[in-house]
Amino acid sequence: MQYVQSDLDYRQPFFLFFLTHISFLFILPLHLLLLRLQSGTPILSNLRDLHTAVLATHSIPGSERGRREAYIRFGVLILCGTLGVSAPSLLWYMAVSLTSISSVTALFNTNAFWTYLLSLLLLHDAFRPLRLGAVLLASIGVIVDSYSGACAPTPNPNPNPNVLAGGPLEKLPPTSPLLGNMLAFLASLASSLFQVLYKKYATSPSHSSAPAHPHTAEGGYLPIPSSPSAELAAQAQAGQEQPVPSPSQRLPFALYANLITSLLGLGTLLIMWLPLPILNATGYEHFRLPGDWRTAGWIALIAACGVTFNTTFMILLGVWGPIVTSVGSLLTTLLVLLVDVALGGCVTAGSWAGCGLIAVAFGVLAVDVAREG
Repeated sequence: MQYVQSDLDYRQPFFLFFLTHISFLFILPLHLLLLRLQSGTPILSNLRDLHTAVLATHSIPGSERGRREAYIRFGVLILCGTLGVSAPSLLWYMAVSLTSISSVTALFNTNAFWTYLLSLLLLHDAFRPLRLGAVLLASIGVIVDSYSGACAPTPNPNPNPNVLAGGPLEKLPPTSPLLGNMLAFLASLASSLFQVLYKKYATSPSHSSAPAHPHTAEGGYLPIPSSPSAELAAQAQAGQEQPVPSPSQRLPFALYANLITSLLGLGTLLIMWLPLPILNATGYEHFRLPGDWRTAGWIALIAACGVTFNTTFMILLGVWGPIVTSVGSLLTTLLVLLVDVALGGCVTAGSWAGCGLIAVAFGVLAVDVAREG
């Protein structure tokens, strides 16, 4: 993203965000095609199972308008999810232009801590001192890495102060550190809230016919009831034990999560195009297409990376839960450091220390989750 905007001079942050998020649309068709090639399952069969799962998850027990109610509730879920997944990214983009990148990174990556608190409040997770300690350790690691300082810059042999590395320096816009820090903090909270609410409302059915089982929604499979949700609710109230559905009654791993992800892409396409003409008319971001195929190719790579990250992230929210997933995403800090070293970049001792704390914190959480499972 930085290379395209700086070196290739394609400074269209909102449009790049828009392209990346509408690319989510391709995930479900690709998954269905892969299942067709692997197992020979007809695409329409999986689509029917997904439709059944949506109705079973979002219909209200005892409602006479069950199907219509389910469609409305599911539509509201996709609308809120689209806004929820867009807000942190947009706030982050705004914050970067107002304050230092180290402050933005440190504040935004505290979302692991807020995710932990919101999980206690909204998901009613049991309080575990070990998990709290791991989340705090990861947050400290982010702060240490962000404020560890940079290596001494290489002296510039070019005496012209307006030229650096062969290109002209643009005059930096006026900054507002306080506003930028506030936006980065709001982005962190918005990201945490999205993760927790996604886990609560979008990763597992609220009216499942299956009891807790290693191959239920938490393990990547979504039970599909063979009877209406109202009947299932009556059976549950009567204390009748529900059988574990056979493999043929379960959706393939991650298919439901990828349905949600693709629909978030559709929501982005239908809603988030609205700011584009406004930004163009006001001059904040004049719309222009890439000027050459090279730039277009790098933009396609950006979209592919964004789709890969968000798809796996949403799958892991259902498998691991928001706490471990949010801390796991902080490992990108360590990966960036390792790539920097491999490419001959300069890395400070503070960066090594901060990334080490993040890695230890993730390891502690992973072991704790494995023991609990």
